[in-house]
Amino acid sequence: MFHSIGSGGMHFEVRGEGRPILMLHGFRLDSAVMRGCMEPLFEYRKGWKRIYVDLPGMGLSPRIEGLNDSDEMLTGLARFVSGELGPDIPVHFTRFHPDYQLLNLSPTPVETLERARDIAMKAGIRYAYVGNVPGHPGNNTYCPSCGAACIERSGLFVTAMHMKNGTCAKCGTKIAGVWS
Repeated sequence: MFHSIGSGGMHFEVRGEGRPILMLHGFRLDSAVMRGCMEPLFEYRKGWKRIYVDLPGMGLSPRIEGLNDSDEMLTGLARFVSGELGPDIPVHFTRFHPDYQLLNLSPTPVETLERARDIAMKAGIRYAYVGNVPGHPGNNTYCPSCGAACIERSGLFVTAMHMKNGTCAKCGTKIAGVWS
């Protein structure tokens, strides 16, 4: 399958049925590597719709000059997620930081993650997050109706929950997720 983005697009493959899970690969890999690693895990785990994506310039997706973390790429990816998986799928934009053998690389600028999150939310994704930036407000879950913080986090830890039976404590809007 193919999803258009500006002058190019992204190849993707869907396997299985059920709750959607988006499989994105890292740099220099493609969806074939992801399928080879992940499909054995789902052999005995039914109820998952797996969507394997080849990011532009990788696998079966054509390369688009200057398109990596551009607004056009981020908008296309966000529209793909919102349109194919739905607006309640959580999307995490996680900061790279130099470690181990990658000490020569720079960390992802926080502004890039914030821009990606803003673009995702404008594309209709209700639960977009900034990750690996301790203390950032983008770590938290906000009510899509009133904007109140429903789940506050510090790093990987939940520090406060402002919900009642899976709904926003302030306005009563259902918050997508598994709460039992």
